[in-house]
Amino acid sequence: MLVPSLRELLRGLVAELIVQEGSPCLALDLAASHLLLALDQGAWGSESKAILDRVVQRYPQRLTTRIVLALLPSNTTAINLKECPLVTAECINLIIKRCPHLQSLDLTGNAELDFNEIHLFQEKRRAVHSSLAQVSLEDCYVSNHIVQALLRNAPMLLSLNIARCPITDTVFLMNETKQLAREGGLQHASLSTGYDSQLQSVDVTGCGEFSSTGVRHLCTLCGPSLAVLNMSWTKVDSTTLVYLCGLGLPAVVQFYLSLEEEVPEVRLSRKPHKGGKMRCEALLDILTQFEQIAAQLRVENQLPALLKDGRNELQGHVSDKDQSASNVLADSSCVSPTHSKLLSENNQSGSANCFAPGQENAFEDSGHPVSPHIYKDDSCDSAEALDHSHSDLYASEDLNNECRHESQSRNESVSSGSSPNIQNCLPGGEQDTLDKNKSSQDSLQTKSSISAAVPKISQTQTKDADISSTVSSRTEPFFIPNIRELCVSGTVFSDAPASHHCLRRFLESNPGLTTLRLMGGLNGQSVTDEVLGQVTETSQELKHMSVEGCVHLTTAGVAGLAACKHLEHLDLTGVAFIEDAGLVHLAKKLEFTGLLIAETQVQNKGLKTLASQPGSHKLQELELSWCEDLEDDEGLNAVACNCSGLRRLILRECDLSTKTMDLIAANCHNLTELSLACCDISIVCDESVVLLSENLAFLEVIDLSWNSNLTNVSVHALLTNCDYLRIANLSGLKRITAEPFAGLIAVPDELLEFLDVKHKEWESDESTKISLSDLPCLPHRSTVYATHLVDLQLQYSDFVQDQVLNDIVAITLGSIKIMDYYGSEVTISEGVVEAYVMDLFYKRCYRGTTAST
Repeated sequence: MLVPSLRELLRGLVAELIVQEGSPCLALDLAASHLLLALDQGAWGSESKAILDRVVQRYPQRLTTRIVLALLPSNTTAINLKECPLVTAECINLIIKRCPHLQSLDLTGNAELDFNEIHLFQEKRRAVHSSLAQVSLEDCYVSNHIVQALLRNAPMLLSLNIARCPITDTVFLMNETKQLAREGGLQHASLSTGYDSQLQSVDVTGCGEFSSTGVRHLCTLCGPSLAVLNMSWTKVDSTTLVYLCGLGLPAVVQFYLSLEEEVPEVRLSRKPHKGGKMRCEALLDILTQFEQIAAQLRVENQLPALLKDGRNELQGHVSDKDQSASNVLADSSCVSPTHSKLLSENNQSGSANCFAPGQENAFEDSGHPVSPHIYKDDSCDSAEALDHSHSDLYASEDLNNECRHESQSRNESVSSGSSPNIQNCLPGGEQDTLDKNKSSQDSLQTKSSISAAVPKISQTQTKDADISSTVSSRTEPFFIPNIRELCVSGTVFSDAPASHHCLRRFLESNPGLTTLRLMGGLNGQSVTDEVLGQVTETSQELKHMSVEGCVHLTTAGVAGLAACKHLEHLDLTGVAFIEDAGLVHLAKKLEFTGLLIAETQVQNKGLKTLASQPGSHKLQELELSWCEDLEDDEGLNAVACNCSGLRRLILRECDLSTKTMDLIAANCHNLTELSLACCDISIVCDESVVLLSENLAFLEVIDLSWNSNLTNVSVHALLTNCDYLRIANLSGLKRITAEPFAGLIAVPDELLEFLDVKHKEWESDESTKISLSDLPCLPHRSTVYATHLVDLQLQYSDFVQDQVLNDIVAITLGSIKIMDYYGSEVTISEGVVEAYVMDLFYKRCYRGTTAST
């Protein structure tokens, strides 16, 4: 057993004393209060911060504002307040104010925290923090406007974790006009300031209302800086992959329409859209709407230069029809507030309308919204079509003749070199007027020319002219993508074969991709060999790959990953039909640092091949749970003998032998996590576990569940010898009791002496009572026995007494999370500490009485 350093011992004692404020023991309460009062903020420097970190790790339920402010140095750069329910909004405000150099803030799990009261997350009372680079709000109740306020108040933010938060697609829609202009390749004054965010890493895992539209907004918000994106278990579909190529909405539409024309399989896979509208029509509608706003933005940017000298004169010449058209634009139910205001202001300042005289209501009469909220508006049917159902992009089994004609017209327009901007749609004479006339009178004529020359937004003209011009002009990315890590669910590939082309485009556009995780789950059937084929052909820099739960992959498909020469970490968990030949092929071609092949058909040959490679010592992680095709222990013995660098070894329900256990103890000294759950109970016995505990000095996580031959001997050996043990799963151990865990509680000599004095008083007066407030100290957590233990699993361990577990949790102030027989967490109960002390007292009394007798 390692002797704790004086520094470590002092940190533990101070941390435990500080959280005793409010203790029923008056002595401890006063000591804690005096210590907190005496602490000069920042005077302890790194020691002060280390003690605060220990309090957060051990006693998060007891962390108060006073403790934080007493221990937090002003030069702190990172603070973790994960699952600290007593931390308030005011506390966060004081932390932000005190620490101007704070770079990392973790508020994970604080679901009750009122973020509306925190200045960092407020729009009205802005608190700009120029150093903050990393924020985690995982499992917190934060809305779109809270996240947006954070992005504005922390302009240097690089990493944002909002996993499992109730956000929606508009969370990254910060400046609609600016982001629309950016993805459409339009000129706009605001674009000169660059992107609005420098986000590099975003995690939206489990955000059920987040779809591909949200990814589109994210791309227009931070563009080339985005490098890490985790969006598993969301509503995203294959369109996400195209957005991550740097393509805006017009280019994405063109990409899909070109697939229709060029790939027969895509055309044949089209299905009717859930709303009954043909997908081709929905796409054209959306692009029409996009061009509507785009035309207005072009006019807005042209007018300042052209009408500079004649603005006042022009204002007097606005016709009634122009005013009427502006009102129609401003009042449209699908116009976002931003664009409603924009269109209104343009009209008031004398800017040109998007409609030619007499055609103000043509677009509205055609059944399309006038100026829709392109980004997200459920009131617009066509916008909803792209926002919610990209995966059904090829909507009909047979396109009607009109759609085919439109497609042909688009191709002809593209081949004829349609010009990208609105000025090319103007008649030649009027275009010359725009170029040459400079006087105020000519500006007035220019005003009329623009108004007349902007394409009339009727249904036919828009589809035949405007859309072809728009699509043909915006097929290039509006930024160069740089995605390094991506995690998505298998649903992304549910619209094959179109999704396979999306994946190829994504991989080709992001050649620096190093990590790709395709989470199977219930939709793992969508990830097929063809998907892996796209990866192996394109991503030569890939280092980490996960296809967990992708049950439709074959051995041949997985073996193809050998083409990724730099692949070092592979997760095949749950890919149940992968055979041994695939592993043999990969082991000969690649040097793995991590290989997760649980629930596969791997056999001894595969493991022996893996262990015999020259780089086998580099393997740090191996998971073999439920590999039922292992014939005997030969493969495991080869691994234990040769893979000396292993840090994590998971052998749940594997065919072990005594020799395997001995080899692990003899060679795998670097292990920090080991699972021997549900193995042969005659093999995983007390003798083997004691041997492991004596040789695995760095063990942090152990799972010995359901090895019913183990007794208290094994548990005591683990808690005594493994000084760094943090998590112990001892569920289903039918022969153990609570005895090995009693040592987690230490009783100070001072308390025992006090009880001896009270015992003498009791001998003369049996009515003597003991009050906790009179005690000089209380029992506390041991400073030498299992000092790092924070999680103890004891489900279905029949003979572990509940009262002992209650005592441990109460006396250690909740620093150990214990799951009882029924799988419920043991909580701190009233009167437990007092009952424990009285029990000590009566035991001493009984012992003294017995001795005298």
